[in-house]
Amino acid sequence: MVALPSYYQAATLVALPSHPNSLAWSNENLMAIPSENLITILNPDSLTSARGFITLQQNKPFPIGLVERRDLLTPCLQPICLSRDTRPYVRSISWSPPGLAPNSGCFLAVCTTEGHVKLFRAPYCEYSSEWIEVVDISDLLFDHITSIDHREQHDPCLGIREVNASEICSKQSRLNDRFILSVCRKSSRSRKRKGPSSSFEDWHTHSEGDAASHRSIANISSLDSYYSRNGVTLQDNETNPENGNRNIIDQGSNHPHITAEQFASRSAVLSSLVVAWSPILQSSGSCFSILSVGSKFGAISFWSIYEPKYFIIKHGDVPVNAKLIGLIKAHNSWITAICFGFSAATSESQLVLATGSSDGSVKIWSCNIEDFSSVEVRSDCFSLLAEVKTPSFCPVSTIALIISAKSPERVILAIGSGAGKVEVWIFDISSMELQSAGEYDGHGQVVTGLSWCFDGRCLYSCSQDNSIRSWIFQGNSLYEAPLFSKFCASNASNNISKVSDLCYGLALSPGDLLLAVVRSLDANLQNPMYEKRSQRAVVEFFWTVGQSLEVPNEKNLDDCRFDVKISSSEPDLAFWENNILQNLINSEDVNKPVVIWDTIVLLKKLRKDFPGIVENILSKWISSWFSDPSSDSPENILALFHDRDTLSRASTREFQLLNIICRRLMLSEMEFDLYSDDLLTSYKLSDKESKLDFWNELLAKSERELRERLVAFSFHAVLNRTANIQLDHEDRVNWSPVGVAQMQQWAAISHQMIYSRLKALGSEVAKLRRRNDNGISEYVEKENCGFCSAPVPFESPVLARCQGIVNQKGSIEKHKLTRCVASMRLCSVIEPLWFCICCRRQAATLPPRSFFTMRHSLDFCSESAAVAARERSVPLCPYCGILLQRSMPDFLLSTSPV
Repeated sequence: MVALPSYYQAATLVALPSHPNSLAWSNENLMAIPSENLITILNPDSLTSARGFITLQQNKPFPIGLVERRDLLTPCLQPICLSRDTRPYVRSISWSPPGLAPNSGCFLAVCTTEGHVKLFRAPYCEYSSEWIEVVDISDLLFDHITSIDHREQHDPCLGIREVNASEICSKQSRLNDRFILSVCRKSSRSRKRKGPSSSFEDWHTHSEGDAASHRSIANISSLDSYYSRNGVTLQDNETNPENGNRNIIDQGSNHPHITAEQFASRSAVLSSLVVAWSPILQSSGSCFSILSVGSKFGAISFWSIYEPKYFIIKHGDVPVNAKLIGLIKAHNSWITAICFGFSAATSESQLVLATGSSDGSVKIWSCNIEDFSSVEVRSDCFSLLAEVKTPSFCPVSTIALIISAKSPERVILAIGSGAGKVEVWIFDISSMELQSAGEYDGHGQVVTGLSWCFDGRCLYSCSQDNSIRSWIFQGNSLYEAPLFSKFCASNASNNISKVSDLCYGLALSPGDLLLAVVRSLDANLQNPMYEKRSQRAVVEFFWTVGQSLEVPNEKNLDDCRFDVKISSSEPDLAFWENNILQNLINSEDVNKPVVIWDTIVLLKKLRKDFPGIVENILSKWISSWFSDPSSDSPENILALFHDRDTLSRASTREFQLLNIICRRLMLSEMEFDLYSDDLLTSYKLSDKESKLDFWNELLAKSERELRERLVAFSFHAVLNRTANIQLDHEDRVNWSPVGVAQMQQWAAISHQMIYSRLKALGSEVAKLRRRNDNGISEYVEKENCGFCSAPVPFESPVLARCQGIVNQKGSIEKHKLTRCVASMRLCSVIEPLWFCICCRRQAATLPPRSFFTMRHSLDFCSESAAVAARERSVPLCPYCGILLQRSMPDFLLSTSPV
């Protein structure tokens, strides 16, 4: 038996990562890797093809105020004086949940070393690989701070206080003067502008009017250009030997004169360090997410980003409304880590927040979602639940929080520190009890990444010392476990591992089946001609499905560095089956987006190496729909699919997942004819005909069931719309059924094969039409070709051909047209269309959200249609459930959820 390798693939990068957590994996199946001033965006399905990029540009400093030249020597401004960075680097990134971008995709929040936070979206219609900036959060925060006139004292709207000058001076006095002196001397030698040198002591012994101080004044003047780049506006109140004047003030500036302490305080409030998104929340019928931004001041600002009013893939943007809803003083030092969780332990759903600081303190906060309906900026939007850790000498580098679906009252928090330690804490929301699960010496250097896996049963950690470790969480303790013990490593991973240097972060795929690790490469070990210049870092992918969840006998493993050795033991196939089966069941959750790319890739590999195991897993999964484990044989499954009453009990999401698996896995070699209503193929089946016929028949039955549900859903909406015609127009404009005439024609063609309930619904809709009832919107029965204006008869719900026109040669010229996957109406030949990357269909109109949350068939259509009348359309494929996108050329980046 051949063992499945743990190593999957790798992609090289042209720049080095610069900060911990330098890897983020979105729910669209895109990866973002920040490297210095460049962010590379990859599609894990095609690492060697098109990529997206974000190149950071230097921002203009905020006009905080005027600072006198002599105040530059104040200790609180020493960090600005000593800093010599000119290019902005990436400090933190975070993907938003799907649905917030104009195309219903994900935003990427980027925080730079300049302290700016910006949101970017994919260039879904521009022929460019550069992502588009949509909003600058820092500018909005500055506008808010300016609107309240920089009230640094305690303010109920601001929720923060001014940094005491004595506190700043006392902190700065702890710095080593020799270290500062050496940095200043190195900076003076590295300046391009030549001038007299001066020491750190000369700056402090300088006195006003002293002729001996002219040299140090000139040296300070050589930094004017740097201070101006960092927002420090200088007011010259010193004697200038060149013009002999005193109190030279910039008369053209309208900025107020402030002290050095005020400048340091305002700068700290506006200097952002870390960003994090919350899950999708719902309040008053609207969907939104919260973007949290932690600053050097120890404050966290919260911004609500709502779903757009409509989704587009055309040229132009839907305005992004980022609203400041809260600003709290969470810690007394820099915010270094933020993580969200969602708990349904109480009657009111709670949003849980964990924050970490550079002073070593960690806190857990919570809030009720309905509290964000306030129009004012609140300082009490989050309430403190527990102070997990008090300030210490070891800063917090990363945090991972998880709330298991089986235990929604337990908040499990993993903390990584700058000393390489990993701590786990458990907080019970119901009893408000905090319990420590231990502190573990996991690494020798800074912990740069933490991620929970398998619903909180497994934890992965990585460190700057290039080590990656696996932990098993059992009971209330954490145990070290071998990495990927059921797999053997391939030779491809060893070649890259030998030249790796530092590990900067890790991330798990949306299905938790793949682990991605980003590491820098040691230039001294690379080939200087072929590798050194073009390969600065690498992103490696490893399977986690073979990770053992049992506590090893040796609970303290001496060697847990990331060097996977070849194992002679055969994989535990039963363990694999259980993990994959559980993954498929978890994908049935309608609150999660359909992203099963890692599942499809793994099943393809298993099907090649272990014949029969995939069919066994899928048969058990399909039989679980009907709560009948004995019906996992192909014959019994086909019998269930022929029973219409039994088939109606399965959910819409289950059928959509089955369609994806059939098309992309089991029937990937077949060529489907979309023009035919039946799924026929011209592919020669040969000896595999019986097995492929089984999956082909399942796919045909599944898609027909979904088409009937979509038609019945639209018919119910028409009847419900007519019955409630007295409703206000504003309450009924979100979604209305389109293509009713075409659906009626399809029902007439398929009269002998559809549900009897659907036939009755069609008859009722026909009666409304004969009465000329205005409840049916956009009822277009006769359609014409967009190329030649010839009539187009209805023959197929997917494709169409016009009757054609006679050309100059006397022959009839016909055109092949596309029908909308949701409405069956003809698509425009000039407007861009939504595209399904799985079934290759296109859409011009979109179905409502309620259709995708249906758990049964026709019995719930009426209620769902009534709710859908007040919903907006969503760009999801009715037959696959995945996010629709604009069809992009191969040289541009696109998502691959399947």
